[in-house]
Amino acid sequence: MALPLLAAAITRDAVLVAGLTAVAYVPWMLLGLPIGALVDRARPELFVLWAALSRGVLFGVLTLALLLDVGSMLLLYAVAFLLGVGEAAYDNASQSLVPRVVDDATWSGPTARS
Repeated sequence: MALPLLAAAITRDAVLVAGLTAVAYVPWMLLGLPIGALVDRARPELFVLWAALSRGVLFGVLTLALLLDVGSMLLLYAVAFLLGVGEAAYDNASQSLVPRVVDDATWSGPTARS
């Protein structure tokens, strides 16, 4: 949510600000299924860890760029896209971790009520 507000502080062009939000969702459309396939074939906890660490690094780089006054719309677009990739990986991996956390004996699944 903060990225569009930051973009609005950098530029007054509404198309660029709206494009930032759109770019954040592009990784879901392009990479959602391939990332899901990778998560199913590998260890999901590594994807969760990778996504969390990469988010921290991206926000650190963005913070440093803003402190050095070298922030630009191109940097915001790159950060938004990479955060979207990390979000797609994290969400896919966290969903595949649920069966490992919930014991089969406690999960009865959806049942039809008569």
